[in-house]
Amino acid sequence: MTVPQFSFSDTLGIAGIAVSALFGLWAIYLTLRRVKYPASLTFVREQSVALLDDFATRIPNLAILYRDTPIDRSVVLLSGYLVNDGSVDLTPEMTEKPLTCTLPGGCAWLEFKLTGVAEDLQTKGEIISPSVLEISFGLFRRDEAFSFQALALLDNLHSKLKPEALVEKLHWSHRIASLGEVKSATLPQPETKSKIRRLISKYVYLAVVALYVFAGISTVGIGPLGRKPSIDYIYEHDGKKTNIQLSPNMDGTTTVTGLDKDREQRVHLEDMAKTGRFTPVYESHREPNTISILAGLLMILMAFPFTYQAFANDYKRYRFRRMVGATTRTRLSSHSARDSTAALDVNTMEDDTKSACD
Repeated sequence: MTVPQFSFSDTLGIAGIAVSALFGLWAIYLTLRRVKYPASLTFVREQSVALLDDFATRIPNLAILYRDTPIDRSVVLLSGYLVNDGSVDLTPEMTEKPLTCTLPGGCAWLEFKLTGVAEDLQTKGEIISPSVLEISFGLFRRDEAFSFQALALLDNLHSKLKPEALVEKLHWSHRIASLGEVKSATLPQPETKSKIRRLISKYVYLAVVALYVFAGISTVGIGPLGRKPSIDYIYEHDGKKTNIQLSPNMDGTTTVTGLDKDREQRVHLEDMAKTGRFTPVYESHREPNTISILAGLLMILMAFPFTYQAFANDYKRYRFRRMVGATTRTRLSSHSARDSTAALDVNTMEDDTKSACD
């Protein structure tokens, strides 16, 4: 059985096809998912504070009251934004069942308050049961957002969790056309890596991009990085035969390889023809072929996803901040889903806690 011989370009082309096929399948999956659910909502958590644990237990003779009743269990203040980061607008006609946010069993919502909305966005929230908060909105355009604050009363089991962990326990549900699961994020999105590690990560991605571009151009055979055309000859001079390889140059000269111990020389062929004789060596045509060209093009295309990946977090952070910035510029003076007597912003909370001191 004859084992096929592969050149470096053939091996590079096969590897490029395999890698490109894997990324291609992943891209197809993401595209189909995006087509199925073009709408997207993200709950961006601004802060979560356990009022009883973070304040009352640190200062003696300090109590927290809710509607003139002392709170003896953990109460968490949630502040955040609901962002339409999808590719389509959400209209009332698309909504069969409004968006709801359900707390874990044993927990209850106390208050909900809208603190800011994008311009002309109509939205409201209502606590329809102790653990279920319903949020409805009118025309919710892409790249729009609204902010809110909510008080949640936790049972003994969940009061042991960190406030940040409560966000992961929230259950979002809806029946809105073209909308998948509601995602969660943090604002500002924390950088868990050091600056040096972030730079190294970017440089690694950019190095991979350069490698794909270099390999793709080399495989396709274009530009200065591509394979130079060449023809093998037997050069006979003074009774001595030498296998050489000729590659034409743009300036009219020819690069000769193999004439002097594999060193390349730039010569004029007419000068060599005066002192010797050329006999072409016939070889089967192997490359560049169609497979190599396609593999090279795929490698070049694959450089673009890696480029995006290198700056994806920066782009997402910029986009979230831009949408949130548009919301905070149109702050609401007062908009509550219930007839609440307890305000949820930080300054008012401080006033409430002061009035509860002995």
